Amino acid sequence: MSDHKLTQFAARHIGISETELRQMLQVIGVSSLDQLIDETVPESIRMQKPLNLPAALTEMST
Repeated sequence: MSDHKLTQFAARHIGISETELRQMLQVIGVSSLDQLIDETVPESIRMQKPLNLPAALTEMST
């Protein structure tokens, strides 16, 4: 895989930068991701406690 393709792949999977996040929030008119979730996900369908999940596995243990 060329460096250019690897860079494109990584950029798609790493996510947005802090600058891009601030720009997105400004465009949609909220000050934080928490505010975005509060305004878009009805409280009645939100989980009230954290999921009870086992500890994550490392790549070596899979």
